[in-house]
Amino acid sequence: ETIVGVELNPIHIYVAKRFFKLKHHSIRLIQADAIEWIKDYKGEKFDLIIDDLFAEQNGEPIPVTKPNTIWFNCLLKHVTKNGLIVKNFIDRKSAQSSAGLTNPRINQKFRSIFQFTTQYNENIAVAYLKQASTSQGLRKHLVSTPGLNPNLKTSRLRYRARRLK
Repeated sequence: ETIVGVELNPIHIYVAKRFFKLKHHSIRLIQADAIEWIKDYKGEKFDLIIDDLFAEQNGEPIPVTKPNTIWFNCLLKHVTKNGLIVKNFIDRKSAQSSAGLTNPRINQKFRSIFQFTTQYNENIAVAYLKQASTSQGLRKHLVSTPGLNPNLKTSRLRYRARRLK
């Protein structure tokens, strides 16, 4: 398995390698504009694509991709038959207005959609799955994944999952 991370800022790549120990041979960190990189990408499809693309303006995060039909089609072109796309949204309104939920042609390409929230911030992560999944099946998988079981006191992450489709 290979993890590919695309980051514009070379300082972020340095921090990832130095302080988060992302130096393993299976991790490729690429300094590039992620939007242009994925548009030009011609390699193997990905099982998972995470869109967490934000800039900063006046100390506040601003999204750099529009979750419209064009962007979703670009991501869908690079995800496997049973893959998934996870997109981070700044708030509930932007998540609910995404093409993944509102455009019937895009929405039909996903068999299941879940949102993840946490009490610590306003942003919402939405997982768009090309394969069918139940809330129960997703929770069972997450609970069995190290560090993602919200029921354990040792869990590093507290979140809520809700099925949208």
